[in-house]
Amino acid sequence: MNLIKLTLVSLLLILLMFSCDEPVSVVDYKDFEGWVNCNTGTRDNFFTVYFVDPQNGWAGGENGNLLKTKDGGINWERIKIPSNASIYSLYFSDTLNGWVAGGALSNALPHLSLLIKTSDGGNTWEKIDLAFTDAVYSKIYFIGEKGWLLGNNRQRSLFYHTTDKGNTWELIDTDYNILYLNDFSFIDENNGFMVGDRIVLFTIDGGMKWSLSVGIDNAWLNSVSVINKSIVWAGGWRGLLITTNDAGFNWTGGTIDQSFDIYCLRFLNEFDGWCVGNRGIIIYTRNGGVSWFQQITNFNKKIYHLFFLDQSRGWFCGEEGMLYRTTTGGF
Repeated sequence: MNLIKLTLVSLLLILLMFSCDEPVSVVDYKDFEGWVNCNTGTRDNFFTVYFVDPQNGWAGGENGNLLKTKDGGINWERIKIPSNASIYSLYFSDTLNGWVAGGALSNALPHLSLLIKTSDGGNTWEKIDLAFTDAVYSKIYFIGEKGWLLGNNRQRSLFYHTTDKGNTWELIDTDYNILYLNDFSFIDENNGFMVGDRIVLFTIDGGMKWSLSVGIDNAWLNSVSVINKSIVWAGGWRGLLITTNDAGFNWTGGTIDQSFDIYCLRFLNEFDGWCVGNRGIIIYTRNGGVSWFQQITNFNKKIYHLFFLDQSRGWFCGEEGMLYRTTTGGF
């Protein structure tokens, strides 16, 4: 794997030839017995799951499907929202205050935005209107007073920033809005990374200004996980998995399996991480990516999102009403 060193002051999008032909080996296969089906009662796809503590969590998906649990996912109740658009991202600061983001995709008509918030655990919702009403939002996240919102409206990517818990939002020009930007991750209020079509971006000022960290030819990155100010992981289509341990100056990586598209990648710390994607594949590492293990699921469906609170308690969701939970780390 060739290492690529970048000048941090570069503002031009130069697609660096980042060789990703070296395979990332999966050293062993594990069973799936540690995961329990939550039985959502629907065949609609679920795209996102989020928990604020071991008991209280939410899952969102197609047709405005929003589920809520108060017992770690053993039982779920359906929460009514004022939209039938798809839910792609959830964020809750506690059991009462939270956000739902998404939208409705259409080939013939303008997209329909979904951005709502609640302050009473989902009993009532307030609709938030931003500048682009045809945007579909894919990610919302907060740290303290600051928050970030990512989406697109077919013509450009849209990145919003707030400093007052979402009371007001400012549209930020990332200098790379013409490309598809798919995910972001912040380690604190200032330092974060964002990934998308052939690029990884970084910010050191809370998202007001973004600079190029690395460009990767013919690569589509879906997910990024910032562990600390030095270590970042990102993954995408055709099994692409890359990492840096020096804040984005140098990147290394390779492909796990070119038939495996990574939809979501999450690290709890510098050792424990998971990737999920198509074909019902779950891979995980306990040693910071030195070795990876694959869990053998009993289905061949897309897993869209995964969320872990700690090494033991986690959840994932996906196609056809899929929603699973574990209290044993999946083992």
